[in-house]
Amino acid sequence: FRSAVAAVLIGFGLSVQNIIDRNNKMADAMSQVEKNANMTRQEVEALTRSFSDMDTRTKKIDLLKIATAGGRLGVAKEDIKDFVVEVDKANVALGDSWEGGADKIAEEIGRIALSYEETKNQPIAKSISEIGSALNELAADGASSESNIADFMNRLGSLPPSMKPPINTILGLGAALEESSIKAEIGSSGISKFFRIAGNNVEAFAEIMRRPVQEVKDLINSNPAEFFLQFSEGLKAYNATDVTKILDKLKLNDNEVQRVIGAATEKSERFREVIEKSNQAFKERTS
Repeated sequence: FRSAVAAVLIGFGLSVQNIIDRNNKMADAMSQVEKNANMTRQEVEALTRSFSDMDTRTKKIDLLKIATAGGRLGVAKEDIKDFVVEVDKANVALGDSWEGGADKIAEEIGRIALSYEETKNQPIAKSISEIGSALNELAADGASSESNIADFMNRLGSLPPSMKPPINTILGLGAALEESSIKAEIGSSGISKFFRIAGNNVEAFAEIMRRPVQEVKDLINSNPAEFFLQFSEGLKAYNATDVTKILDKLKLNDNEVQRVIGAATEKSERFREVIEKSNQAFKERTS
C-alpha cells in the first residue's frame, strides 16, 4: 500500500513539474516576442490568445517563435499576427522539406521578401504568401526542392536591383537549374557572374549573337533572364570547338558559368516553362 501511495505521489510530482516546465517555456517564448517585436506584455498576451482562433495544429509556443522571427525581421507589431498566419500556412506546405521548423522558414522567406524590389515595400504577409505559393508549386511540379530554391534566391538577393531578374523569375531559374542537377551555390554563382560579365561587355555579346548593340543592351536591362536564355539557345548553332572559343572570348570560361549556360542551352524551353509556372503561382497565391 505504501509503495502504491509513493508511486502516485511521485507521478503527481512529475506531472506538476511538467506543467511548470511548459509554463516556463511559454513565458520565455512570450518574452522573446516582447523583446524582438517591440510589444508590451499585454500585447503579447493578446496575440497569444488570438492564436486560439487560428485554424492550425501548430502549438502556440511554435507560433510565438514565428512571431519572434517576424520581430527580428522588422515586421511592425500590428502586422505580426498576419505574418504568423501566412508563415504557418507556408510551414504546412513546405515544412516537410525544410530543416529547422516554422521559425526557420519565417526567417529565410522573410529575408527573401526583404531582398527584392517587388516584395520589400509591400505587407510582408502578402510577400510570404506569394513566395510560399511559388515554392510549393515549383517543388510539386518538378525535381526541385523548396529549401534549395530559397537558398538560391537568398544568394542572389544581395545583387544590385539592376543586375537581377524579378523575384518570380529568380524562383523559376532556381528550380530549373536544380532540375539540371545544379544546386543553389553553383547556380547562383554562375548566374551572377554571367550577368556581371555580360553587363560589362555588351558589344562582344552583341557580336556573337549577331544583333545590334542597343537591342542587346535593352534586353539585358529589361529582361536579363530572357537575355540569358536567348544567348544560351544561340550556342546550339555551334559545334563544341566553336562554343569553347566563344566562351573563352567572352571570358565565360569559369566552370560555374559554363554549367548554367550548358543547362540553359540544353533545356531552354523547360527553363521558360518553369519560369512561367513560377510567375503564375506567385501571382495567384493559392498553392
